[in-house]
Formats: sequence, C-alpha cells, structure tokens
Amino acid sequence: MTTLDVAPEPALALVNPQDETPLRLASIPNASEVAFDAIRRAIVAGRLAPGERLREVALAKQLGVSATPVREALARLQQEGLVQVEPRRGAVVPRLGTHDILEVYELRELLEAHAARRAAERHAQPMQQALLARLQEIVERAEALVRERRPADYNHLDIEFHQTLMQMADNQRMQRIFAGVHAQVQAVRLRAINLPGRPGKSQEEHRRLVSAIRAGNADRAETEVRRHISSVKDEVLAQLETGGAADPAKGRSARKRLAPGA
Repeated sequence: MTTLDVAPEPALALVNPQDETPLRLASIPNASEVAFDAIRRAIVAGRLAPGERLREVALAKQLGVSATPVREALARLQQEGLVQVEPRRGAVVPRLGTHDILEVYELRELLEAHAARRAAERHAQPMQQALLARLQEIVERAEALVRERRPADYNHLDIEFHQTLMQMADNQRMQRIFAGVHAQVQAVRLRAINLPGRPGKSQEEHRRLVSAIRAGNADRAETEVRRHISSVKDEVLAQLETGGAADPAKGRSARKRLAPGA
C-alpha cells in the first residue's frame, strides 16, 4: 500500500496556544484543499500509479485527516479526469490510452496556439513585455538543466514556461479551462519529459517560440507552438505503442511517499 505523508509545513503544524497540543489537519478549514493538492501531485508525478486504487480510509489515515476531506478531494479529481470510479473497485488512478493522449494534446494545442498568437499580437504592451521577459528567463535557466541532464528539475521550468504562455493570452476564462486540464497534461508530459533527447528538443522549440513572440509575428508564433506540441505528442504516442511508457511509476517500490509541494 502506498504510504502518504504530509510534509512538515507551518500551516500543518498549528499548535493550540492554550495547551500546546498539535491540531489535527482535519481541524484546519482547508483540509480538503490540502488533501486535494497532495493526492493530485502524487498522481501527476506518477507516485500513485495508473490503475492504483485510492482507498478513502487509508488515504485519510496517512494524511491525518477524516474521510470527508479525502472524499471531497477525490470528487474534485474525478471532475479533472485524474480519478475514475470503477465498479467493485471504487476510485482508481485512470490509465491513459492513445485516445486519451490525443484528446489532451488536441485541447492543449488549441489553447496554447491561441495564447501564442495573442502574445505576439500584443507583444509591445507593458504587461506582455514583462511576461515575455519571464519566458526568456525560464529558457535561459532551463539551458543548464538540459546540459546537466536533470529532467525532473527541467520539468518544473517547462511547466512554468507553458503557464506563463497561457497568462499572455490575458483571458481569465481560458486560463480556468487550461487549469482544469493542466493536471492531465502534466500526467502525460511526465512521460514525454523522460523521452531521450526531449528536453533538448523542447528547449530549441521554446527558443523559436519566444523569438516569434518578440518579433510580433503571430502566424509564426502559432505555428511554432503547434509544432512543439505535435512533436511531443508524436513521441509520447510512439513510446506508448512500443510499451515503453506504460506507467510512469512502473517498477517502483510499492512503498511510495506523497507530500504536498513535492
């Protein structure tokens, strides 16, 4: 059974000033949010493997909460597509097949292509200039991670790059839609980021995208982001077909740890 621990953080180490007794997480108003974040991160990172059952009682015990926050968290994760309910098994981490990956990348391409076009069209605006500078900084920071072959650290910057790109669309509704599918994108991207040579390819594709936005070339910016996403999608599907990317957590010890912020 997967072992779940909450990382020691100030918000989770509250003490009653009257008796100095540590408060249970269940007594904290956002216990459901903490459970949601912890379980979500573990699924996205592959620490909770596809096909793994998510037992409310076990999760609640390991997170130090009652069953209610865990139940609420699993319901939210089901809405995001990160949890599914199966007959006689209950809540499980879904397995991603070819059709699922195609759908995720199709939606991602639509959202990010629009964001890239909007970013280029308004690249001279002060807010866009600030976000463009952040994109450039991310690309530069990621360069060293590619050279040092640190895919996990590179993945964090890759996430930041695409989130910043979506901010450049300056469309709150679109960002909410993106947030709804973001975790599914991440679950798939976990496979891509470990593909041989993928971080280096993504770096080059990111550089071309930033260059197009800076030049104010909306057509080229849209083309570059579509090429980037299509390239990743094709590699993920190719690896899936050969059986090389079945489950991100396959082969790991059954004793895994889950901690918010991991």
